[in-house]
Amino acid sequence: MIAFLEKHKILFLLFFILAISFFFRLWQLNSIPPGLYPDEAMNGVNALEAIETGKYKVFYPENNGREGLFINIQAASISLFGNTPSALRVVSSMFGALTIVGVFLFLCLLFRGKAGIHDKQALQRVYNEQALRIAFISSLFMALSFWHLNFSRIGFRAITMPFFLIFALVFLILALRNFEKSRPSIFYFLASGVLLGLGLHGYTPFRLMPLLFIAIFIILALKKAFSIKDLSVRFILLGIVTILVFSPLILHFIKN
Repeated sequence: MIAFLEKHKILFLLFFILAISFFFRLWQLNSIPPGLYPDEAMNGVNALEAIETGKYKVFYPENNGREGLFINIQAASISLFGNTPSALRVVSSMFGALTIVGVFLFLCLLFRGKAGIHDKQALQRVYNEQALRIAFISSLFMALSFWHLNFSRIGFRAITMPFFLIFALVFLILALRNFEKSRPSIFYFLASGVLLGLGLHGYTPFRLMPLLFIAIFIILALKKAFSIKDLSVRFILLGIVTILVFSPLILHFIKN
């Protein structure tokens, strides 16, 4: 019964966070902010060109060069909603709102404690309540914060960076929490690698993020929290998947 109530409490809080996030990111999106920034307009031009020619690129060289993933999603949005400012910006709104969910899940997982031998069930409940409280307050603040709200309402690819990073970390934590269960752990490591690779297609500064994962590996290896051999194999798999997902851009850079 307690587990049932806790599960529904989490779902209710998630729904509340999502409702707040989507409302502030979608309300009057076609007119606020007014007009289009030059970078947004350039994305729109490339998206329209991709729709007309059927050539969806992994990299668009105009406007100092931009990774193609975000623009290609914007092209799909224009095909669906028409050639309007909101069609460009709704993609950012979706990335922004879902990032808030990622923050909630990330903090829930990060701060969930492990109870000791005595009063294990009661302690676990306390740890979970604290984690849930931290996750809810933090994700609510982010949902309402100006910087994230601002970039969620503008058609810039920069909004993809926190989205892919937070979900890559969510799957990494799940992989480490289930380390003793080989198959689920490996699946979560691979999922983290896919998201890390997709993030490299999103925004140029994301190319620094693999260094964060290398740092996490080094810290875990030094702490000897897990078998070094198993840890190394799984992080190598994560790296291989990341490179494979990123490989279309690598090939583009080699050719150009």
